[in-house]
Amino acid sequence: MGMSFALTTFAPVYAAYALEVAPGSLPAPRTLASLGQAEGYAAIAILGSFIFLLFPNGRLPSRRWRPLAWSIVAVGVVLVILAVFLTYPAAHYRNPIGIGGAVGETICVLFRGGELLLYGAVVLSALSLVYRYRGAGFEERQQLKWFAYAAAH
Repeated sequence: MGMSFALTTFAPVYAAYALEVAPGSLPAPRTLASLGQAEGYAAIAILGSFIFLLFPNGRLPSRRWRPLAWSIVAVGVVLVILAVFLTYPAAHYRNPIGIGGAVGETICVLFRGGELLLYGAVVLSALSLVYRYRGAGFEERQQLKWFAYAAAH
C-alpha cells in the first residue's frame, strides 16, 4: 500500500516536470503517470476496504468475513494488472503501453467492473463495523464510536 501511494503521489509530478517544465529530460513520463493514476484508484479502494474490515483490533470480525477479504485482495491484484494495459488511465496522458481496439475496450470494461466490485466491498466492509459493534465490549465500542464520529466529520 505504501508503494502504491508513493507511486500515485510521485507519478503526476514526475510527468508534469518531464512534459511541461523540461520536456525530454526524464524517460517515460506518460507511462509512469498513467500507471500511477490507475493503480492509485485500486490502492485507495483496497485500503478503504481493509480499514473498515480490520478496525480496531487488526482482525476480521469473524471467519465469515474471510471470503470478502480474499475477494478484495484478488480483485485488487487483477485491477493492478489490468491498469498496466489501460489506454487512457490518466486524465491528460495516453499510456504508451496501453492496448487499444476491442481488447482494450474489454480491458477497460473489466477494470471499471472491478472498481465497482471494490466499491461494493467498501460498503460491505463498513457494514462489518455494525456487526462488530453489536458484539463488542465497552472499550471497542468507544473506539468504534470515535471512528464513526471522525468519518462523519
